[in-house]
Amino acid sequence: MSPANSFFPLFLTKKGPTVRAMQEVLQRIGEATTGTKDVVQNRLLAKALCNKMPCSILRDGRDKKPRILSIDMGIKNLAYCVADVEKPTPTRDSTHMNIRTWCRLDLSEAFRDYSLGGDQKSLAKEAALEGREDEDLYTPQSLSRMAYWFLRKILSDWSPDIILIERQRWRSSGSPTIQQWTVRVNTLEATMWAVMETLKSERMKFLEWQMYAVDPKRVGHFWLNGVTPAAEPKSARASKKKASKSSTKSEEDEEDIGKSEDEEAGSTKKLTRGKAEKKAKIQLLRSWLDSDNPSTTLSASSNLANSENAYPNISFTFSHKERMASPTGYGADATRQALLYATDKPFERARRTAYYKAYVSKVDDITDCFLQAAAWVAWGENLRNLRPEVNELKAQVEGKLGRKMNVPWHLADAVKELQEKGPETNGPDGEVVKKTSNARKTKMLKTKGAASMATLNKQTKAKNKANR
Repeated sequence: MSPANSFFPLFLTKKGPTVRAMQEVLQRIGEATTGTKDVVQNRLLAKALCNKMPCSILRDGRDKKPRILSIDMGIKNLAYCVADVEKPTPTRDSTHMNIRTWCRLDLSEAFRDYSLGGDQKSLAKEAALEGREDEDLYTPQSLSRMAYWFLRKILSDWSPDIILIERQRWRSSGSPTIQQWTVRVNTLEATMWAVMETLKSERMKFLEWQMYAVDPKRVGHFWLNGVTPAAEPKSARASKKKASKSSTKSEEDEEDIGKSEDEEAGSTKKLTRGKAEKKAKIQLLRSWLDSDNPSTTLSASSNLANSENAYPNISFTFSHKERMASPTGYGADATRQALLYATDKPFERARRTAYYKAYVSKVDDITDCFLQAAAWVAWGENLRNLRPEVNELKAQVEGKLGRKMNVPWHLADAVKELQEKGPETNGPDGEVVKKTSNARKTKMLKTKGAASMATLNKQTKAKNKANR
């Protein structure tokens, strides 16, 4: 949001900014957008003074790049990536993420191989081949051991500064029931939080990481610009509800949605809303990574491309060597190649040679953990861009009230106090409000005009195609 179109001076008026304007900013910084106007305003003013991404981390007595660990929760399909983040510099105008590792893991199998002896391992594999599940793997005792083993290994191997964990839901598609697999994954999620809090508390001098739960809906709305696929017909919703009551199928065993367009052309099966959103995210990530210089500016999504300052430019590089043991040792770039292979047209796949073949069948998990990390970086950069305007508002409020705002929520309380008094309509505040209001009206008219023109062009193309 550029200073010319800033709405922060409107906080000094009696009415303040509109709810919609504040919600747009909250979405850009990854915060909740629901609530009354007072709730939304207080949340924005408090969160705008926070910092999601530090410019550097003091580690071993030296300033280093902050490192993110992003985890997409699951038991059979847990995905994670580790990235070092560099802020824009005078010689580079984009934020940079160096992807150190990017993996998908069957946590239950990996832990079983680690913990079981030879005979037990053979029996477990035999049960898996026969389609029988080892129920002992999903008890609280086993899940706690599983979580501790995984976190201990990944934290010691990568030493992240920021840990992002996908927040789990309890119900899917409005179903009144809670599936067994959902309970298992949520139990693992809670156990991971307990393990990390314990490790951090007991070793505070050595472990200074910050942990955050990330709502996947906010990540999706941010990258897809709030656009969601059309609602399903009633018949589809009814059949889905009926299926949800009787189905015991794991959500982690859903069919592949990362197919190429040619493979889907012959299929008449309509995607559900959730799968359509997953496919949109996969295609978005592909548009970033299918280049020698991967970057968010390569997005093919017109919604993102036409959104002024919707998100910062982020460039990516991928390691070619894997520190941890892997099937091929290709590194994070092999995961990138697997995602591209899964979404390539069939005749294009011959060029992919160094990729993880096991990842091709299900790429939505590796997509989610990557987009989650990139969203966190983008939200942090958007917050950094807002900081000068927030600091200016803070200075004005402190000057008017004659006291310092030492805590983020003090600013929200002080702004509310000034709004109840109201500014002088003919004074300096009134002039600022008029200029800001006029700038926002002009921007809104331009946006509506561009949207109307895009719709007209789309209709014209469709008509010309029909007349051929």
